[in-house]
Amino acid sequence: MRFIRLMLAVILLTVMLPITGAQASASPESTLENFAYGSTYTVKADLPNATFSELEYKTYSGPVEGLVSNAPTWTGFARQDGREVVVDLGKLKTIEQVSLEFRQDPAQAIMLPPYLKVDVSQDGQNWSALGQMHHAVSPEETVERTFQFVFAPLQARYVKMYFPVDIWTFARNLKVLGDPTAQESGPVVLEPSKDDQASVGSYMNLPNNQDILLIYTGAHEEKGIWNKDEFKSVVAYMKDGSAQDTMFDTMLFLPYEAVESTEAAWTAYIDDLFQDKTQLGALNQAASEVHRNRDFKQKVILSIPFPDATKPDFWLEEGKEGIDTVDGQKKAIKWYLDTLMAKWHAANYEHLELSGIYWWKEKIEMQHTDEEALVKHTASLVHRHQQPFFWIPYYGAKGYSEWKELGFDHVIIQPNFYAKEVPKDDRMPDVANLARKFEMGVEVEIDEWVLVSRYHYDAFYNQLNKGHELGFDGEVTNAYYAGNKTIHTLANSDIPMLRKVYDDLYRWIKGNYQPKN
Repeated sequence: MRFIRLMLAVILLTVMLPITGAQASASPESTLENFAYGSTYTVKADLPNATFSELEYKTYSGPVEGLVSNAPTWTGFARQDGREVVVDLGKLKTIEQVSLEFRQDPAQAIMLPPYLKVDVSQDGQNWSALGQMHHAVSPEETVERTFQFVFAPLQARYVKMYFPVDIWTFARNLKVLGDPTAQESGPVVLEPSKDDQASVGSYMNLPNNQDILLIYTGAHEEKGIWNKDEFKSVVAYMKDGSAQDTMFDTMLFLPYEAVESTEAAWTAYIDDLFQDKTQLGALNQAASEVHRNRDFKQKVILSIPFPDATKPDFWLEEGKEGIDTVDGQKKAIKWYLDTLMAKWHAANYEHLELSGIYWWKEKIEMQHTDEEALVKHTASLVHRHQQPFFWIPYYGAKGYSEWKELGFDHVIIQPNFYAKEVPKDDRMPDVANLARKFEMGVEVEIDEWVLVSRYHYDAFYNQLNKGHELGFDGEVTNAYYAGNKTIHTLANSDIPMLRKVYDDLYRWIKGNYQPKN
């Protein structure tokens, strides 16, 4: 049975949650019993990691009774993105308070979570949202805080709490209070939990940006310079020297490495993009030849470098505000974006279409409010230019679960499955769950090692096979990290097993890939 109405009466801390419905009186606290004490509970990490789990257990495992203990000992949670704590009260009980204590000690990298979210359920399957609490505590303070929800009595057996974790989060004294003498009556019922609905969500699917290839430029001499022929093998599916079909519909241009935070370096990066016979100019020529008889424009996404605040001397002109403040960073980004867009419009490429702007940094320091503000401001600048804002965080990076609040329009997650040490088998299912839950696309990864290493060759196919099983291919937006022109090399290889990788990538893009042993 679904709860119908949320009646939050009091919430301690600095932010009050919205109250809907009629007010109801809570029982005097002296008559309430802590139903959580002695109850069983589970803890689930968003991004499980055996190393961090072992670190938690050996260093800050908490009291014997765990989080539901009344002891003063803290339980530590290390990284792994966030924690979902589900308490089973054993049977339906009438509850009216939920709380959890947290500690912050910046010197020890122990931070308050930015929020605590609470859901309740009668059966453990259908969840309803009790509320979400934020705080305004400075990340520089050393404090202890209790996140407490007080509400009209309602019946529930399960209570679910969720809080993000950056480096360390310390918690203790989980309480679920209620009146043990309360008589069953017509229940107060809450809105269905959005997370409950999102758990069966879908991957991101952008019809005009189904397959986004990362194109690295701006450094490493020839490795960072693309010509027309190199682009042809990724714009089109090439066979026997001729284009048979389309391949990647979108090219995401991004710096080969961090661009030095100076006006001169950023200008040079832009100028390098807008060359006549290489980079964007070469792509335009390749698209012209490949799509000659098609009503089709090659899509392009361009990047914004990250302004490093430790490099204050940004401007060529003396006396201008540096980028060691967030206001200075905002001004630098506005100048860059205005310059980039002016260049794009002046180029007037006949066969290219701008599809968005990409935030280059792969994680966001959510504990640093200046960086969060910078991203949000950048999003507003991008939107003023009537462009969507893209981001591709790595697996475990901060900020992906809040990407909509940060102002991004489209986010694609990196599985980081193709690596020197292949992650456990649950990595790809975990990525699939996150991508569906937060409506993200999924990146496919390959690089030059596939050309010379059987280990990496097999890792690539393991990735494709598992991705196919989880539905990453076909009508799903994928980004593709492909190292240094790896796909062009595969397309032109006279080694059948390497050419096969190119052919199978084409099949994957078209939704026709079939796993093989």
